[in-house]
Amino acid sequence: MILDIIRKCENIVSHYVYTNRLYGWQDEEYRLSRLFIDDNAQVYSISAFNKGHLKQWLLTNSDVHDYAEDMDDISLPRLKYLEFVLGFSKFYLEPSDSDFCISSVTYNPEPIHLSTLQLCRPNQYCFELLHSSPSIAYALSHRLLNILIRHQMRRCYLKSVEEDSTHIDLLCAFMYRETVYLARRGFFIRDMFLEHIALCAMRGYEEFHRRNWFNKILSWMDDEGCIQENPNCEYNATSLLIKRNAGDEVMGKKLRRKLRNKLLRECHDHPMALVMIVMAHGIRYAVHYMSEVTLSFGLK
Repeated sequence: MILDIIRKCENIVSHYVYTNRLYGWQDEEYRLSRLFIDDNAQVYSISAFNKGHLKQWLLTNSDVHDYAEDMDDISLPRLKYLEFVLGFSKFYLEPSDSDFCISSVTYNPEPIHLSTLQLCRPNQYCFELLHSSPSIAYALSHRLLNILIRHQMRRCYLKSVEEDSTHIDLLCAFMYRETVYLARRGFFIRDMFLEHIALCAMRGYEEFHRRNWFNKILSWMDDEGCIQENPNCEYNATSLLIKRNAGDEVMGKKLRRKLRNKLLRECHDHPMALVMIVMAHGIRYAVHYMSEVTLSFGLK
């Protein structure tokens, strides 16, 4: 069954790359799709589980953003955080910049020695964006995503192996504080909650492997395995966008129609993709500790 799933995934990736090839090398999505063809490098990027590794960073003072303490004591209003989510482009790493910097990873040569990292090909524009603050919500997670793609798909670092690792620790510490905030405020933005876990759990941080979180995520899935964004999040996001475009009746109708269509869909694409990654983390974590228990009791 597992081999069958792997083969199907390989076919999907191959077809995805094939359909994008007509756009040529200058197309960002085509360049990005090429990264997924060879996943051997990612095997060497799997991090061991670590316990308490983020502890030294969790209460650190940093310029990542100014709202960490308000999240820690859950005084930050939900709508304020939702504005941050919708205002991705107001922070240093805009969506278009993130896409460009991710697609530029393909300009790095394929790694020769998969077990070691080499220096990434210099790109000062992306380097500055990925090390600039403030960033919160998606702007924060996409800083990490860009670095992880370089590490895991081209086996290269931006500064040095040690400095990149420290930077990743710092980003995931702030992402953890956001994740806890989202959980304590009722998981009101599922996609953001899932994205932070999906990315940081790759690094083996046990702080992101909480049994009650995995159970909560499973509770969002219907009998067909589909998942939707929190409906209240969709309503509130649409309301904020309508207010932002006050007086534009055409835009208002467009936003309401988009909301209606989205609420009618049982499967929301991005949360579904994230759920698969998060569940894979949960299974790996469970298997890891099941094997430890088995060995400790001398069982086979």
